[in-house]
Amino acid sequence: GYYPTGERNPSNAMDNPSGALIKAVLINGAQYLSGVDNGASGITPISPYDNNQNFGRVSLQYSVNLAGKTNVDLQVFDRESILDGDSKDYQVQINTSGGCTFPDLSATLVWVEEGSTPGCLNCVMNDLDLSVSLRGVTYFPNGRNGPDRVNSAERVVIRGVQNGDIATITVNAYNLAKRSQNYALVVTGCFGGTQNQLYAEGQCSEFECDNSASHRTRNILLAIFVPLGVILLCCVGGAIIRRRKNMST
Repeated sequence: GYYPTGERNPSNAMDNPSGALIKAVLINGAQYLSGVDNGASGITPISPYDNNQNFGRVSLQYSVNLAGKTNVDLQVFDRESILDGDSKDYQVQINTSGGCTFPDLSATLVWVEEGSTPGCLNCVMNDLDLSVSLRGVTYFPNGRNGPDRVNSAERVVIRGVQNGDIATITVNAYNLAKRSQNYALVVTGCFGGTQNQLYAEGQCSEFECDNSASHRTRNILLAIFVPLGVILLCCVGGAIIRRRKNMST
């Protein structure tokens, strides 16, 4: 297992992670997309949490901690349980002393929701709420200005956190159909880990330095102008040959 140190250690193996934890890890590190590439028709702008991307594209660089090889430190809480009406707090402190340079804090709550009835209007049977408090400000999940009452996966991303910041992550059992509910909570940020050495000299990943649009434009222009250039050269060459033949006669 690589958790929590980011280094391979058989004694740290997590034998039976819950499905909620796996889902939370992938969602928590997902990165926003700037648009939908429609090829020659251009790019359609999209927004976080909309129907085009929801939480964004999966990126293990921002989801797991491999010392010196990924961008984030990781804390997970699996198979946590909460009673109806209760709340639980988790505190994390931003620590960049080890060299970690990731500027954000991301927290994701996931639980396995029971199936509701067909045609339901309020389909969440066991409603948990996630919020994060930092420097006197409370942040709510999924781009909302208040609690999310319709989803069983909730994420808060806070940009530009500072070394030494202490964040309080709260899970609240707002309304449960049963006595208690299990859940998984995942948090990423800088918690004392090292910098990603893969990109320490200014390199970046394929997605972060994506220049496919410019490459595609170049290829289209080459596909148009190279044949035209060849045809033009053939025409000029033919004209020169004919002129020389006429002069010789």
